[in-house]
Amino acid sequence: MRYEKVRFAGSDGQLLAGRIDFPLTGKPLAYALYANCFTCHKNLSAVGRIAETLAHHGIAMLRFDFTGLGDSEGDFSETNFSTSVKDFLLAAEFLAANHGAPELLIGHSLGGAISLAAASSIESVRAVVTLAAPVTPKHIERHIAADLAAIETEGEAQVVLAGRMFTFRQQLIDDIGRTRVDEAITDPWTPASGHPLANGQRCWNRECGGDPRPGPSSEELHLPRRRRPSDHRRRRRPVCRRGHCFVGEQVHQWRPGRTFPARLHQ
Repeated sequence: MRYEKVRFAGSDGQLLAGRIDFPLTGKPLAYALYANCFTCHKNLSAVGRIAETLAHHGIAMLRFDFTGLGDSEGDFSETNFSTSVKDFLLAAEFLAANHGAPELLIGHSLGGAISLAAASSIESVRAVVTLAAPVTPKHIERHIAADLAAIETEGEAQVVLAGRMFTFRQQLIDDIGRTRVDEAITDPWTPASGHPLANGQRCWNRECGGDPRPGPSSEELHLPRRRRPSDHRRRRRPVCRRGHCFVGEQVHQWRPGRTFPARLHQ
């Protein structure tokens, strides 16, 4: 895998540090853009493995440090969810202008929420992948719960996260309080694309070409492992209740607002 270090202007004009990982040979089949988790940087080993795997399949990926983090310029205490979305959009513009428009967005944790919030503003996007993404950026408050009162009283507070000191200000809390990621998501599926299931529900994965099969009941999903049906273990059934399930490398997602459980294919 070969790579190129890049720099481009972020939301406040400061230079952001990035890296594009390319396939070893040939022209990339597509370009991907990656959003880091909260306070994370682009050089994490897990991010490197994602980039390496994509490069192996012919996809180049841009990963970068958000304003004030890693090798990027700027003051982290002046940033918030909205500025991070702007950083992400500017990264997409840089990639499109200098290499190729991103067709795949990937985000981990808060980066997943950022990629979802930005997706509808990037016309070239064909797919979005989120890894353990929160449904709302207010998830950040869980990391700084013990310091929220001090931030409200003093306007800011020094907080240690993962062994590193960060300054959080009230403007961040205000921003995540008024941000709605679900309003930025455009539903790309239509009823005509859903596959019928045995119980009359539908699978909304538009890329699915297999024979839909209903998954286990909610009772089966949450039994202790030793009591789960052997078929459940063999088929690697879903482990969450939020409408997402993982089967090998496939992700099936139900339409937002639906309350029925996740279903999957073998």
